[in-house]
Formats: sequence, C-alpha cells, structure tokens
Amino acid sequence: ASRVPLTTMRCTAVVFGLSVAYNKDGHEAVGMTAESAMAQATHRQMKRLLGGQDAGDVAGWGHKVDDSFPGMEKLHYQTFDDAGQPHCGPADARVAKCEDNLCLLGALKHFYGKVVSDEGRTMDFPQIDYSKVATGLTFSDSDAVKMLINLIGDAHQPLHLGYAGDDMGRNIKVTLQGKETTLYELWDGEMIRSIMSEGKGSFWWGGWTHIQNVRDKFEAEKKAWAEEGAFARFEKWVKEGNQFACDRAYVNPSSQSKLAGGPQMTINFGDSTYSAIRQDILDQLLLAGARTAIVLNDILSIQDASKLNKGSTVNKAIGDSSEDKDYIPPELQKVARASRGPQFSFWVMVQNLGIGAVVVGGFLFLMNKLENGGTQTVSAMVKEATARGKDGMRSGPVKRNE
Repeated sequence: ASRVPLTTMRCTAVVFGLSVAYNKDGHEAVGMTAESAMAQATHRQMKRLLGGQDAGDVAGWGHKVDDSFPGMEKLHYQTFDDAGQPHCGPADARVAKCEDNLCLLGALKHFYGKVVSDEGRTMDFPQIDYSKVATGLTFSDSDAVKMLINLIGDAHQPLHLGYAGDDMGRNIKVTLQGKETTLYELWDGEMIRSIMSEGKGSFWWGGWTHIQNVRDKFEAEKKAWAEEGAFARFEKWVKEGNQFACDRAYVNPSSQSKLAGGPQMTINFGDSTYSAIRQDILDQLLLAGARTAIVLNDILSIQDASKLNKGSTVNKAIGDSSEDKDYIPPELQKVARASRGPQFSFWVMVQNLGIGAVVVGGFLFLMNKLENGGTQTVSAMVKEATARGKDGMRSGPVKRNE
C-alpha cells in the first residue's frame, strides 16, 4: 500500500473543542471486528434489541447523542491531571478526574451494571445522574448496549485517556498530507482517513477487521475476563490506555522525544513514523473489537438476555428512527409467509392465461381436423395445432375449415 509521510509537527495552542473517538469509520471497524467473534445467540439478541442492527451499524450512535446533548461527551473521556502530578509521571501516581462518575471508566461500569442488573444478576455499580449532563435523557436497555459498544471503542483511542494540560492532545498541532490538524485529531480520524485512501480503499475494505487477526489476544482476554470479572478488566483497560498514550501517542516515534510539556518545536516525520502510527491504530481497533465481543457475549449470549427491553428512549430525543421497526428473525419470517397462504400475482395470472390459450387453441384445431376427416399423423397434427394455438393468441379464435 502507498505510504504518505507526516511532516512538520509543532506544539502550540488551539481552541478547545470536543469530539467523540474514534470517528465513525474507526468505530465501524471496531464493530465489524466484534461481529466476527460474537456468538450466534449474541447476534440474535443484538438484532432483537436494535431493530435488526449489528454492532457496526450503531458505530456513529455516540456522535449523534453528543451532537444533541453535548454534556454527554464527558462520559467518553478519562482525563488525567498533570497540574498536581507530572505529565506521564509514575503510573501509580496518576490521577484521573471523574466527578459524579461522569468519565469513561465510570460510564463503562455504569452501563454494564445497568444491563446485567436488568437481566436479573445482582451487582453493585456506579450510578450516574444523567440530568447533570443532559436534562430529561433516559437510557433503555438497547441504549445501554449501544453506549457500551461506543465506550469500549473510546477506551482504545489513547488520547481519550490523555492529559488536561494539553487538552488531550488538542493543544499539539500537526500537519498531515499538507493539512493542519492536531495530535488528537491525528489519532481520532486523520490517520484513519489516510489509511482508508491507501490503494483506493483496497486495504480498508479487504477484510482485515476479523478476529483471526487478533486471535491470541482475544483468547487471553476471554480468560482474564472470566478470572477477574468485568470491573477489574475495565480498570485494567483504562490503565493500559493511558500508558499507551504516554508510551506511543505522546512520543515522536523517530526520536522518542515527548510531544507535550516542552518548548515549541518542529519535528519532521518520515515514512517510518507514518508506518508506526498506522500499525498502532490498526492494533488498537482490532483489540477494541475483540474486547467488545467479549462484553457483548457476556451480556447477550445467556438466556436471561431475553429480559432486556428492545427499543430506544434516546433515539426519540435525538430524532433517530433506525430502531422503530420490529425485527423478525429469518425463521419466523418463513412461518409468517406460510401462514398468509397463497398470494395473488398479476403476472402469474397472465402467464397462466397464455398457456391456456395455446392449449385451447390446439384442442379446437385438432377437433376441427378430426371432424373434417384429416389424414395427417398425430405428431404432425400436434405441431400444426401448437403453431395455430400460438397464432390464435395473436390473431383471434381458430376458424373452421369451410
């Protein structure tokens, strides 16, 4: 695939602005990877809850919610403090801001706990007062599942677990392919768009979003989930994400120099840097998909998943009608069609009339021949009758020989 170098990086200030990670294409890649590792029972419950949609279909749902309720953006970030602690200092000393559980880790635990509690499992989980971020907003079971899909993807965009001092990388400007952007947007969308353009999309749409490409990690994650439990794994994922941000996203791959906390600087990147960041992003998307599948299988593959209510309350608030229709499984669609009985078809009627005209026309011709003492062989008479029958369809009824 073609490679496009990154050029000219410099630290400077930018206007504050939030957006949800990854962009829709990145979240869709996470969803497609998850779908390749989901159990059949999980697929069925997913479609029931989401009106026939899959994990990849709701990839951009978090963006829609935040567009209508900007306060919800807080739930997609784990912002670390670098005012009282050094930027990317000792891991045990890092402190994240999470007032009222309005942060990424708090939201992961909350929505997971809400769903499994509605299934009948007993679990203490963090509560979130939605009115503090979005007045009048409530979440149904299907909404909670969609939130989990989006939040797990967010946990693997390293600058969603970055530092307040540089505004999660937004205060670090970069130039990519002649276009000025920020370090945050580089990881959130610009690199994904660049990868998608490689070979006119041949790589992106070539089937790389499959669990087989991250099978070893998937199996290890399943084992850890079973042994440690959901909340411990969420905490580990967030801790790993912040460390990844410090080790990879906040570091120039060529020089290993830090990209935050220093004086203004200009750094020229070559093809090797592009390749390194590209691989990091693809690895994170695959890992996010594997972990999403583990969470969804845990929630939706069990019999009690049938207790979860389909239909969205959030969609009504944001004007999304994608789940309004009732999903009917394929096996029930066959039963429904059979129960309706025979169906009228105009074109079948026309075809049957045509066949009837040929048969009747031929029969009348044969009778006419017999009445007039014809001496042709039966095969010859049949051929002539067939021809006459077809002509009769075009020119009217058969006339008796005079």
